[in-house]
Amino acid sequence: MPFFSRLIRRYFLEIINSYAISLLLLIQLAVIPPAFADGCHWHGSGRYFNCYGDLKGGVYLDHRYEFDVYIHSLTHDITPASSIPGVRIYTNGVNGEHGHEGGLVLSSAGWPEYPYFRLSSAGQHGTTHAAIEVDFVGGKAKIITEGSHGYGINVSGHGGNGGNGAIAVDLEPLIVGDIAAILKDLGVDVPSKSDAADGGNGGNGPAVSISDVGSIVTTGENGYGVYSFSEGGRGGNGGSAIGVLYAHGGDGGHGGVGGSITINNFSDITTQGVSAHGVYAISRGGDGGSGGAAASVGAGLGGNGGYAGNGGNITLTNAVQITPTDPATGSIETSNTGAFGIYAQSKGGKGGAGGGGGGFYGGGGSGATGGSAGNINVGNNGWIGTSGSGSDAIHLESIGGGGSSGGGAGGAVAIGGSGAEAGNG
Repeated sequence: MPFFSRLIRRYFLEIINSYAISLLLLIQLAVIPPAFADGCHWHGSGRYFNCYGDLKGGVYLDHRYEFDVYIHSLTHDITPASSIPGVRIYTNGVNGEHGHEGGLVLSSAGWPEYPYFRLSSAGQHGTTHAAIEVDFVGGKAKIITEGSHGYGINVSGHGGNGGNGAIAVDLEPLIVGDIAAILKDLGVDVPSKSDAADGGNGGNGPAVSISDVGSIVTTGENGYGVYSFSEGGRGGNGGSAIGVLYAHGGDGGHGGVGGSITINNFSDITTQGVSAHGVYAISRGGDGGSGGAAASVGAGLGGNGGYAGNGGNITLTNAVQITPTDPATGSIETSNTGAFGIYAQSKGGKGGAGGGGGGFYGGGGSGATGGSAGNINVGNNGWIGTSGSGSDAIHLESIGGGGSSGGGAGGAVAIGGSGAEAGNG
């Protein structure tokens, strides 16, 4: 049974290699932290950053791991070069890998010298960041920036996108002669229909908290005082399928949820440039992936679209907070055109479209509903002043994501997929 032994050997080697790669990745994450700015320290046991001390050159963190990020102190003024944010934190979840295509694999030379089957695999899910937190309770100094997009504080994070599902091909017509007989004797189940793999789900956006950060002054165009953005990852698309008697496209992955955003301002935020908002916060759900198409002489059924992610809740507070040791004013002031005091938006993602299907009987996949917006709450007992044209003191938007269309169909008997509703605002 040399064929059977080589088949088993390859199967176990693939499993061992998969676990080995996963183990190496875990070791890397445990002992090799991502790059970070001077003044920021890596806490491997707690798996988070903590930035404190002398940060006068600014803070810049950019990494793709699902670790928390905390900044708790600013003891020196930050006055970076032109168009560079004072504090910038960008986190992006790792995108899921795409699935592997299924099919009959033949080797003409070398090892392995036998045919084997690889079933189509689903796309992997995108990863999620847990939290980003910025507060200067351990020491508050000034942040002063200049130049276009010179934000005082810029905190943004994205969930990883889901991987696409793999294409599937009906294998039975490819198996002929001695190969078919050998496989039958070995009890190998050769698929007689084609089911494509699903797309992976998008990761959720991180929860963002910014509080008690001290005085901020920006002078350039689009120089927001505080900018925060959290977005769920996009769902992966379902794989397509081709079969003789039957084919079914993979379903799209679901979009990730936008993270919650909380901003509490107890100090002075002043902007001078055009479209330089004082406080800006957006949470968006990720779009769902599209269903895969299917084609067959017999029945071809398209995959369903993936559901969209919801937008996250947003809570903003601008308040006077007077303590014996730390009197605070709770002031936001903009002085140019198109510069809102507070701008907040929560938006659901768009649902994934259904995949088309064709054959003697063709059926389209269903479209998916759009994501709903989260709640937005704003509290103010401080001062918000705007003097430029088109500059609202408080501007809020709650937007539901669009529903998607069903997949088309073709054949002697053809039924298109149903569309879906939009999300609630």
